[in-house]
Amino acid sequence: MMTQTHILTGVALFGRPRETARNWMAVAGGVIPDFAIFVLYAIEKLKGTPESKIWSEVYFSDFWQDVVAVGNSIPLWVTLAFVAWLLRKRFPAAALLLGIFAGSCLLHMGLDFPVHHDDAHRHFFPLSDFRFHSPISYWDPNHYGVPFSIFEAMLGIGLSVLLIRRFKKPGARVALGLLLTGYLLVPAYFFWQFVGN
Repeated sequence: MMTQTHILTGVALFGRPRETARNWMAVAGGVIPDFAIFVLYAIEKLKGTPESKIWSEVYFSDFWQDVVAVGNSIPLWVTLAFVAWLLRKRFPAAALLLGIFAGSCLLHMGLDFPVHHDDAHRHFFPLSDFRFHSPISYWDPNHYGVPFSIFEAMLGIGLSVLLIRRFKKPGARVALGLLLTGYLLVPAYFFWQFVGN
């Protein structure tokens, strides 16, 4: 799924109005599993690597697959959630925030697991290199990417509206509005790249 959908689902499940630290942990859990992909993309764009090569070669290199596997490791985030549980009595506030972060990361994994085909992650790294190649892809038209993209856009728009109603602060509403625009801009960008190549 797109990162902004992970952010919205994390905040919808774990976020609360007027609890800034909690909300930032929910946002971080939506972003961190994809962070290596953003770094890869930025590096390659600065080098002038063509879009098609980034996603067909560089992304699938052993190095980047290992880096991406760390952020998408269910065992890592389960371990972090367990640490939060162990700390809950001695450091309740910190344990809550750590648990929300780990929970948001695990939600990210749970949403990604059924919608990656050729680009499936190693979600059980480092315990296993197993990849679940789902028959559904969140982006690939050869694996129901078009209907899923429509579903994801509707989900994202619905979550954005729900959260804009829940969070009253202007800054939060502006941020949510920016995420909402992603459901138009991101598909338009990739369509433009596809047509341009």
